[in-house]
Amino acid sequence: MRGWERIRGFAMMLLMDGINMDTDSPVLMVVTCLIPGFALVCLFLVLVFVENNKLCRAPPLYEIDILGLLLLSFLLMLIIYVVVYGKVDSWWESSSITTASILIPMMLLAFVARELIFDRPLLTLGDLKKLIH
Repeated sequence: MRGWERIRGFAMMLLMDGINMDTDSPVLMVVTCLIPGFALVCLFLVLVFVENNKLCRAPPLYEIDILGLLLLSFLLMLIIYVVVYGKVDSWWESSSITTASILIPMMLLAFVARELIFDRPLLTLGDLKKLIH
């Protein structure tokens, strides 16, 4: 068997076994060993080849808007939840989708208000400040 035929056979085994993957699957065992192995190799390569870059100064922790970051994260998670589970939960018939849809504009307004008022915002929304005044 040639090298390419082995790779093709392995790829076909991955595709065919991926349809009904059980816990005793050899493909699953190979993949669960390969992914952490690749991650460790990448981490090792980064540690060896990446030098300390003195050109970019790390921002002090007091300049990071933690609450703004949490508001933005929560807002994005709500949007993703509504988009992904809306069709599954029959959109407006589900109370969780309705609640998330009501919370999205509230979180957006809270985030924009925080970023306009805060001295060191997560995202500079200076153009919105010009529109308001």
